[in-house]
Amino acid sequence: MSSRVQRRALIAITTAIALTFGTILVGAPANAAVGGTVSGRVLLEYGETLPTYSGEAMFFPLWGAGTPTSTPIDDGHYSVSGLEQGDYRVLFRSLDPTTPYADVWLGGFLHESDSTVLTVGASNVELDDVVIPQGGSISGTITSASSTDRGAAAAFLWDPATGEWERYSRWANADSSGNYLLNGLGDGTYLLRFAAQGDSVLLSTEYWDDEEYWSNSTPVVIESDADLTGYNASLAAGPIDLLRIAGANRYATGVSISYGQWDTADAVFIVSGTNFPDALSAGPAAAHIASPLLLTAPDSLSPVVAERLAELEPEYIFIIGGTPTISQTVENQLQGYASDQVVRIAGANRYETSRLIANIFFDGTGADTAYLATGVNFPDALSAGPAAANEHGPVILVPGANSSVGGETLELLDGLGVSKVVIAGGAPSVSGAIEAELRGTDFLDEVYRRAGANRFETSLLISQGSFPMTDGVFFATGLGFPDALAGAALAGHPAWRSPILLVRTNCVPAGVNEEIARLKPSDIYILGGEPTIGQGVVNGVPC
Repeated sequence: MSSRVQRRALIAITTAIALTFGTILVGAPANAAVGGTVSGRVLLEYGETLPTYSGEAMFFPLWGAGTPTSTPIDDGHYSVSGLEQGDYRVLFRSLDPTTPYADVWLGGFLHESDSTVLTVGASNVELDDVVIPQGGSISGTITSASSTDRGAAAAFLWDPATGEWERYSRWANADSSGNYLLNGLGDGTYLLRFAAQGDSVLLSTEYWDDEEYWSNSTPVVIESDADLTGYNASLAAGPIDLLRIAGANRYATGVSISYGQWDTADAVFIVSGTNFPDALSAGPAAAHIASPLLLTAPDSLSPVVAERLAELEPEYIFIIGGTPTISQTVENQLQGYASDQVVRIAGANRYETSRLIANIFFDGTGADTAYLATGVNFPDALSAGPAAANEHGPVILVPGANSSVGGETLELLDGLGVSKVVIAGGAPSVSGAIEAELRGTDFLDEVYRRAGANRFETSLLISQGSFPMTDGVFFATGLGFPDALAGAALAGHPAWRSPILLVRTNCVPAGVNEEIARLKPSDIYILGGEPTIGQGVVNGVPC
């Protein structure tokens, strides 16, 4: 992966922020008929029951918000009633971080993607015994700058099939001497992170081996339930860095964002800086092939963009949208900056353009996941861009008020191999009829909706649903689109994999600080200058 030393070079201003924390927002589950009771038994690896095991069975519906229903494992048994009928994945999870037993999914699998899907119907069901394997461990010493917070360690399991981290980590607080023990780690590859235990003391976040960013860290491999020792870390004092990326205008801001990752680039995406629909699907596509995205005026190429293209020396330049959006004059100007060719991707309308982008950039690799968003407005798609890139999928625009996404979109999803769809936004943006249509297809296993009461809550829910952790978070205005368009290519880049959270002009919406507490990033990046995002956001003023 690319080094991210460029981070410190792209800043217009640098300051620090202390954040307050609380409960994470969740969405409401979809309504459905109530199913029968589900029960079963949990055994240890060698067939013993679990009289002293403190754990829970978590039932994740494969639709709606995906919010789990949990039931305790008592004396090795569990039982739950009142689940809505439908398909679920089930996680058997320890509530005791000191236990030597690994968390497993139904079927005895360590990875969610491998797990057996449970179909809950009207009848009661007794599941087969679930065997909880004993795992390995990682231990070491954390040297903390704080005398009251000795730090904590967390291990995130990598799923090679999906290219993503599992949604839950194993964690352990260091004791008064700084010693920690991460237990119950099944065989696999882990990201090892060190951070503060709580909210009251501000400490740095570090990754093994003495790295500030996860993309530069060294993975830790557990094999044959091994017990690994000597994984030590040091946590310095200091708040999260809050950094602004801004230029004199939207075009210069897009250029400044590109300096965060790229010295040169094989390809560059060019999108309109004055019109959003064609550009909304371009961000995750650019991130997918690790390319920057720059903005242009409709009729002429900005000098600052031309200068940046000369520096990037791309082989290919992809123009997104037709000539009403980006003129032939601009295309002619771009010809001098691509060593191979300039390619225009444009359909008859915004929806066809979106489908073309998905087909061109994801057909070769396929996509297990796709995000759908309305093509009428921009906020939900802006938040969806980095999340889709994090899950290696496209954002596809749909006529959300309609009762169907249309045969072309269904054919595209099926052809890409998509099995999971995430609808970004509520029913006013993408209709309930579309959600029902998707759930009724024979090729989609999971259809979720991330929808809050407004665009800011929706942004939070999208982040919570896609990012188990990150070391960077991007703030973008929820009232405009240009800065976040270019930001999506950077935030979604494979070396960053960071969410974009929408904020108001001079305050931080409810839930944002709590999401920062969950993710524990090292840095927060503000996309755009003042007055787009003002000092109230810099100072962490709540809305």
